[in-house]
Amino acid sequence: MTWLTIGFCGIRLLGQGSLSLVSTVTVSISFVRNRGSALGLFSMGSAGGMALIPVGLAVVISSANWRTAWLVAAGAVLVTVVPIAWFGLRGLPTGTRGQSAEDAARLLADDSFERSEALRTRSFWMLAAVSTSAGMLSTALVFHQIDLLGDAGISKTATAVLFLPQVLGSTIAGLGFGLLADRVGIRFLPAAGMALLIAAMLLATVAAPGPIAVVYAIMLGAMGGGVRTVTGTLLPTWFGAGHLGSIQRFLTFLNVGSTAIGPVVLAVAQGWFGSYPPAILVLIVIPIAALLFSLSPDPRRRSMMTGRMTI
Repeated sequence: MTWLTIGFCGIRLLGQGSLSLVSTVTVSISFVRNRGSALGLFSMGSAGGMALIPVGLAVVISSANWRTAWLVAAGAVLVTVVPIAWFGLRGLPTGTRGQSAEDAARLLADDSFERSEALRTRSFWMLAAVSTSAGMLSTALVFHQIDLLGDAGISKTATAVLFLPQVLGSTIAGLGFGLLADRVGIRFLPAAGMALLIAAMLLATVAAPGPIAVVYAIMLGAMGGGVRTVTGTLLPTWFGAGHLGSIQRFLTFLNVGSTAIGPVVLAVAQGWFGSYPPAILVLIVIPIAALLFSLSPDPRRRSMMTGRMTI
């Protein structure tokens, strides 16, 4: 049990936590032009991996055993992630390889925000509100999904199958939000992410076997993919790349905390009301507030490409 606990803590800390942070920051600093599209492709690949890897490991478990599956997973990390980290990133100490001199100068501008400066801006906390709302409530819904959809008459098998349209929604929205960020603009994309979350929560309150459950899964997945892409795009755009890792780290800390309390909050609310729909309707005020926050005028918010934001 001790080694199992250490192993899971390590996977969470070094895998889902550190590698996710490093990969997002690497993509963000490696692209100045078309950053949204790059992050959209990254989100699409991540969603595809999350869909395919469990299937592959399930095949290994069925043909061998769970211990062999863990060894196969460890071997896959050794032969893929480690070489990429050692050889692929050595030429990117500042994220300027393949960029023009003009783009590199923008990327390494001396007026990039330090973390303490970023935390004093309204724009950072708007992003934090959107990101933590997404993490908190999506985790809560997924954590309680079997009970939530079971109360609506959906079997456990059907609930498990809904993971596929959820991944599909995440894949499409991640790429779509990235393309919109590059070609249309980013002003309303955080609000669009919250609108998708609100729609998913409303569908969860009326979930039933059939199309409603599928649309709910697609909406929930689309929200996750869209918000991840928008957050990854906006952080370096608004605050520069000089201290991006430190700023992203603090936002990740907030996100991890929100995902930890989300299932607990929904469980407590469900206990108070006796069912999930009214509990979800109460919690829906969180994304509504984040949506309104993201839409509120902020004339001081502007891209780092044109000048330094004020508090």
